[in-house]
Amino acid sequence: MPVMAPVLAWRTFITGSGPAKPPRLPETPDRRQESYRWLDVAEAGKNCLSEAAMVTIIADRESDIYEEWARVPDERTHLLTRACRDRTLAAGDKLYAWIDAQPAQGTHCFDVPARPGKRSAHQATLDVRFGRVTIRRPASCSDKSAPPQIELSVVEVKELPGSVVGNEAPIHWRLLTTHRIACLEEALQCVDWYRQRWHIEQLFRTLKKQGLKQESSQVETAAGLTKLACLAIQAAVLTMQLTLARDGHSAVQAADVFNADEIEVLQRIRPTLEGKTQKQKNPHRTGSLPKPHGSLRVWAGGRAMLLKPSPALSPCFMDCSASRRSAKAGNWLQKMCA
Repeated sequence: MPVMAPVLAWRTFITGSGPAKPPRLPETPDRRQESYRWLDVAEAGKNCLSEAAMVTIIADRESDIYEEWARVPDERTHLLTRACRDRTLAAGDKLYAWIDAQPAQGTHCFDVPARPGKRSAHQATLDVRFGRVTIRRPASCSDKSAPPQIELSVVEVKELPGSVVGNEAPIHWRLLTTHRIACLEEALQCVDWYRQRWHIEQLFRTLKKQGLKQESSQVETAAGLTKLACLAIQAAVLTMQLTLARDGHSAVQAADVFNADEIEVLQRIRPTLEGKTQKQKNPHRTGSLPKPHGSLRVWAGGRAMLLKPSPALSPCFMDCSASRRSAKAGNWLQKMCA
C-alpha cells in the first residue's frame, strides 16, 4: 500500500537559450550535480521511517551512485537499485561479465503489465542468477572519503526467448542490493520488491494525463507550481490507495487513509447509496479500506457500479470518485452544521 514519504521538489532554471545553471548550492561534492536528489530523498526517507524495524529503499538506474551506496545503508536501512553501469569489481573484472558467468539458480514467472508503445502484457519466464560481489570505488567518485570498495549482492533476471512477445526487448534486470542473499527465495524476494516500482509509474499516470492532468496547469510561478505538485501528489497517493483496495483483500484500515470527518460522512451516506438487493449492498467489512472504496464507486458511478467487477476500475476513475467525494462531503457537512 503506497504511503507518503518525503518529497523533494527539483526545479530546472530556464533562460532564453535553454536550461541555466541552478543557484549556488552548499559545497558538498555531490550537490554540484542534480544526482544529489537521490541521496537527499534516501536520507529523508530514513528519518521519516525511523520507527520501522527495516527500510528498503528501491530505486531505478538513476540512483546507482557510489556515494549513495557508501552513505545511506546502515544496520536497518538497505538499498535495492537496478544497476546502471558495468562496475569494476575488486578483482579487476566487470560486474556484467561476472554475473553472466554464474549458473542459473532457477526460473521465475510473473505477469508483466502493458506499457503502451513499449511492452505488451504477458507472462514472463526468467532465468535467475545471484551472488556476492565487491565493487571498487570509481575514479570519478566525487567523495574521496568514500570507502575504496563496497560489498553488495547482485541478482540478475533475464527473460527466456520463449516468453518474449514478438520483437520486443526481453526483460533483463541486474539488481544490486545491500541485503545478503543466500538462496533463490531471497533473490526472488528482491525481484518482487523491485517490481513494486510499477506503483510509481501508476502514480505518475494519475498525476498526469490519465488523472489530475498536472501538466495542463496554467500556474506560471515555480513556487506556485511546486505547491500544486505537492497537493497533487497527496491526491494521487490517495487515489492509488483506493485503487489497490478495489479487490477487497486489503488489510489497510479506512482510518489509515481518511480522517474522522470523512469516515463519518461515508458511514452516514452509505445507506442512501445501497440498493435493496444483496448485490447492491456494500459487502466489505466496516472499518476496512475496501468499505469506503465500494461507497465511492457508487457515489461516482451509480448503484450499478456495485454489479461491475472492481479490478476493471482505473486510477483515473478513482480520482474522479475521490474528487466528487470531497465536493459532496463539503456540501453534506454544511447542511449538518446549518
